[in-house]
Amino acid sequence: ATTAAAATTTTTTAPPVVCAPPDTHPIACRNLTGGIALHPRVVAIVVDASQGLGCQLLFLIRFFFLTQKFDLTPYAELVSDRAYRSTSPDHTHNFLRYAFDPCGLTESERVVAADRVACGRASRQRADRPLGLARALHAHTVAANLTFHRKPLIYLPASFAVGANLFRKFLRITPTVAANAEDFWAKSALGTSEGCTVAVHYRGLDKMTDGKYQEAERVPYERVLKLCARLVTAKNCTTVFVASDETPFIDLAKRWWGKNSGVSLVVAPQATRAACDPKAGCTTLHLHEQSDNYRKTREAVVTMILLSKCKYMIKTPSLFSAFAAMLNPRIQASLTHRGLKYAREYPERIMPLTGDYLKSIGA
Repeated sequence: ATTAAAATTTTTTAPPVVCAPPDTHPIACRNLTGGIALHPRVVAIVVDASQGLGCQLLFLIRFFFLTQKFDLTPYAELVSDRAYRSTSPDHTHNFLRYAFDPCGLTESERVVAADRVACGRASRQRADRPLGLARALHAHTVAANLTFHRKPLIYLPASFAVGANLFRKFLRITPTVAANAEDFWAKSALGTSEGCTVAVHYRGLDKMTDGKYQEAERVPYERVLKLCARLVTAKNCTTVFVASDETPFIDLAKRWWGKNSGVSLVVAPQATRAACDPKAGCTTLHLHEQSDNYRKTREAVVTMILLSKCKYMIKTPSLFSAFAAMLNPRIQASLTHRGLKYAREYPERIMPLTGDYLKSIGA
């Protein structure tokens, strides 16, 4: 009888969880029937993406982390009419979909979530104001008749591994952008570095210039390159990968590791960098060549991938390169100095200082 009962038992297969293909045009509002009642645990938000890419990714990790704590499924779109405008008709305002595909949802869940966004029923957030997430989750759970546990919220994970797992679960770098990075790696000296590559990321200008929005103290070029040289010598590495928004830093790195240094220097494939003039100084990258910001997005994500593929990384304060480290939790990354704004913020608060790291390896 037991065998007969088992034979008649049918198992239902859950819909596959997939990564959605890229959207090339805005989704029209269809007012799908069922809506939030059909998938009450799917939370859709729209993020005003006027801040830097690192800040936006930090906000998404926070969103993913909170929704997982409350057994919800996240769906987000990053939208900006100002910072990511493009003249191409194939580029929508949802620039996130240009470089990343949303994952972790069934096709039905994704369609319903995207429709909520298109119909203006998704909560709109700012990437630099994370406290709005708690209110958005509370509003969603009330609307969906779910229980919202009112307890102290831990807004961010405590390790790179947790953040990396969240990133991989809900976002996938688009195949086209990933292929661009792999092609550059294979054709450059990075592809023949035998696994010992030191990455250097120098973020300057709006990050470290004096003024109202200064996020970190400025560090001399020479100090960063000397730290890198110590690491190269200690680990016998033969390849250095340099990424920076400041052309003068790139130029100094080229002179530093000249033809007779025994080190191959590879520069990040950025066609656009800050415009610098000896008298007027440099123009922030965000404000330079505004008309082609989709190209900047592609270059930024490609650079992020290349940084993550290196074995070691020395970086100035920047959430951008911090998330490069998150793409590869095994990378040995360190900070030249603590920033003013994100010193206590994940993920940089759990990253060691370069000086301390070099001492720990006897360099």
